[in-house]
Amino acid sequence: MKLFIPSDLPLDRHLSENTPFKGFCKDQLVYLIHLIVTIPQYRKDIDVIDGFVPLSSTALQEVNPNYKRYLNYGLSSGLLACDSSYFKGFKCKGYKILYPTTGSLRAYEVKDYVLSKHFHAHYRKQQKSIRGFEFLERWFCKGLSIDMEAASAFLKEELALKKGDVDLQDSKSVYNPFAVQEDGSKGGYELHYKDPLLQYQQGNLSLLKLQEQQFSCSISENGRFHSVLTNMRSVLRHYLTFNGERLVSIDVKNSQPYLICLLLQKEFWRSTKIKKKGAVTVKKSQKNKKASTFYYSNLEDYFTDSLLDSILTIDSLAIHKEVSYFMLLEMLTSLINTSFDTYKESVLKGGFYEALQETFSQQLGYTIQDRKEVKAAVFQVLFTPNQFYGQKPAAPKRLFAQLFPELYGVLKMIKKEDATLLPRLLQQIESHVILKVVAKRMQKLHPKVPIFTIHDSIVTTASNQLLVEQVMQDAFTTCIGSAPTLAAELLAPEYAETYLQKLNQKAEVRSA
Repeated sequence: MKLFIPSDLPLDRHLSENTPFKGFCKDQLVYLIHLIVTIPQYRKDIDVIDGFVPLSSTALQEVNPNYKRYLNYGLSSGLLACDSSYFKGFKCKGYKILYPTTGSLRAYEVKDYVLSKHFHAHYRKQQKSIRGFEFLERWFCKGLSIDMEAASAFLKEELALKKGDVDLQDSKSVYNPFAVQEDGSKGGYELHYKDPLLQYQQGNLSLLKLQEQQFSCSISENGRFHSVLTNMRSVLRHYLTFNGERLVSIDVKNSQPYLICLLLQKEFWRSTKIKKKGAVTVKKSQKNKKASTFYYSNLEDYFTDSLLDSILTIDSLAIHKEVSYFMLLEMLTSLINTSFDTYKESVLKGGFYEALQETFSQQLGYTIQDRKEVKAAVFQVLFTPNQFYGQKPAAPKRLFAQLFPELYGVLKMIKKEDATLLPRLLQQIESHVILKVVAKRMQKLHPKVPIFTIHDSIVTTASNQLLVEQVMQDAFTTCIGSAPTLAAELLAPEYAETYLQKLNQKAEVRSA
């Protein structure tokens, strides 16, 4: 098993100058360094501030009960630093390497028996998680390659442009539940800039993993297929080929808003939980504020009263265990005679984000520059807690509620008890369609066509684009109940070069 550490870290010199404790194992210290290097790549939910990477004491304890001795050695010898920042249930203490490094990495072969045993157990766990989907992993070693020289040159040029110029650096809005707002309330979004050197290092990590054939394939509890490609920055995928042929990425436009269309159909919420309980009360009409109710004496009449009998239902997802009988009733009640036509029409045309970009710019009083920014605003609307609604930064959320009041009411209901339920629900729907329907269908009908799943998109060879698009179109239409709008992007180095040209132009404007 191989670990990845900075290639210019003078570890051997450090160990010779700072005598370790009795019983010290070098591999165990290298493992901690490896975690600091690799965690930011696959844990997108954490935020690396000032280079400090959170390390879970629980996870460390499972691998090495004496992990504290190694951390203490690193801290006392000047190898590591700690931010001493810990919030129970929210943030672990963060650590970083004190030696200045250039971002280049190298592979380190593990020799320690205990650590090797842990990694073999971890690998077996990964293999067990992808059982039934082994065919997806096989494509990685059957012809997938990357132009290491060109990709490395791209990363170096990007680093040179971004380093020291915050206006060229990527940023993201991070929700901080402890942030204090002007009105005294807690919780809010903060703009954090991504460290260019960290991005450079993570890019090198992706290249090195492919070179070392460390594909890291696994399926998470939410049903998502993870691999070295899902953790790779999208711009680097332009340097990939399969047996010398260019690849194409096919994804669902407005995927999250599109998947929400399924949640707006009462058929999705059909569940054996309700069938076992008996009668259900539902709204008969919404013409008047005082809506009358009626009862189904036989619930089979209710469940067969649907236009689409083949769409995905909540019982097909693992998350159905978290949804209570009362929530199912509440969802069914709210969806009776409720129209979401305006929302669905906007989403199914494929220009939902673009339409919102103009509306947000006009009514919020500030300019949203591109699709990426409006997508971030929509994610704020969808995935922040209901309590965030009244805060000053929640202006997009309030405007969205005005534009789509019925939809906002449904989303609010889903997040009432747990704000994470909605994103996890959408992830499981996406994974079900991509893995259990599209990928399985491709394996059965077209076993010789290479595919790589990247969450809501599928990458294949350019010559197979139309074939994969048709399978995706059929699968999503059947499962969601509405046809998706698909978008295909050719993965080619010239598009990465165009990205660099735009950065150069922006840098020239700033220096003029």
